[in-house]
Amino acid sequence: MRSKIYFTNSYHSLIRGKLKVADGYKEGFFIIDTACTHCIINSVHCDEKSHDLNETCNSITAGNVSRESKLYEFSYIIEDDNYSNNFQEIENLNAMIGDSSIPLLGLLGLS
Repeated sequence: MRSKIYFTNSYHSLIRGKLKVADGYKEGFFIIDTACTHCIINSVHCDEKSHDLNETCNSITAGNVSRESKLYEFSYIIEDDNYSNNFQEIENLNAMIGDSSIPLLGLLGLS
């Protein structure tokens, strides 16, 4: 698999992908962060009850603040390859990188 990696103004690496939602697929970008131990989903995609695992976990947010977040199971596509993973919800992923012009789907960590 050979993918093109993009970079934001804050030098976060991005990869183009599709997230499976109720009415098809939502196209956008995933942040690639190998230092993050979890996968994170932008909360705008989390209102779909079919993806809810009814589980919660503690997550560390920006500023080193611990908070409880819900877990969701999502399928996604990168370069015609299908994947499925559990994602933690975060409220505004775009604010974390300081760029609201990029359609962010989530963050792909090590899990």
